[in-house]
Amino acid sequence: MSKLWAMMSNNDMGKFPVIAGIFTEDMDPTFDSKGDAMPKGKVYGTRTKYIHSVGAVGKVKFVAEPDSPYSGVFQGADYGLIRLTAAAEPSKKQPLAPGIALKILRDGVDSANVVALFDLDGQPDNWNFFAHASWNHIGAPDNVPAKVLAKKFAEATSYIQEVSLKNFATHDQNGLESNDIKYPFSIGFKPSDDVKDLFPTELQDDDYMSYIKQLPTVPADSTLYDIYALDQPKELGGQEVLIGKVVLDGSLKTSKWADENLFFKHERVSDDIQDHADWAPYEAKWGKGSWGCPFGYSAQKE
Repeated sequence: MSKLWAMMSNNDMGKFPVIAGIFTEDMDPTFDSKGDAMPKGKVYGTRTKYIHSVGAVGKVKFVAEPDSPYSGVFQGADYGLIRLTAAAEPSKKQPLAPGIALKILRDGVDSANVVALFDLDGQPDNWNFFAHASWNHIGAPDNVPAKVLAKKFAEATSYIQEVSLKNFATHDQNGLESNDIKYPFSIGFKPSDDVKDLFPTELQDDDYMSYIKQLPTVPADSTLYDIYALDQPKELGGQEVLIGKVVLDGSLKTSKWADENLFFKHERVSDDIQDHADWAPYEAKWGKGSWGCPFGYSAQKE
């Protein structure tokens, strides 16, 4: 952790690139690359983060509930990183779309990663980053630009609206492999009482990038999110239960290195379906390169 955190020692920040560049990129490295730094670019340097490009990063702990039934780092972890971002550059036409990326470091094995979002279309008329819960399962895009991006993402997976949770359950923070791998259908990051009302809902001084100035002001060591797990699809009787909390270990900060280089691997939800075939009808599936969403499992919007 210390070496990785040292990379983020400066408080500078990146910038949002021209998003059209994403259409020249291969999507598979997002799912297939290992490590904690962005994969190499096609010609030189590293891949560009065309979405979730500018954010705040912080060290965190995952404090599990004592009766959590899930394995691996779901049992708790002392060394994690969280990155809070806007999916796209906010503007008069682009609402703030808060995104969460959580990385748990483990000894001797690759880190466990999960990403979550409230909604691809953002949260119109609300500029409070902590206004809503974010889930690793999200609803289908409604607007044309988001649908175009969805079509691009579908080059790498048919399940573009979800990421797998299995890797969180395979090993604990000491790298010990789980004998009985257990993980939920989905998890939600619900803003805690510490942060949910910290920031105004109305835009301040026409500053569309206000979130990046506000996030480092979150009090040190705050509980950021209460983590809820949905054990199986609601259509199968799934129940939502508190399984832990994400707690800051220090403060959030801006970091150009994190904006440009910190990598959060996305896990294909097809891994979950291999273990739980009964979940398949309730996973939002896109045909590769298709425009439709034949199975629409919506995230729990709050």
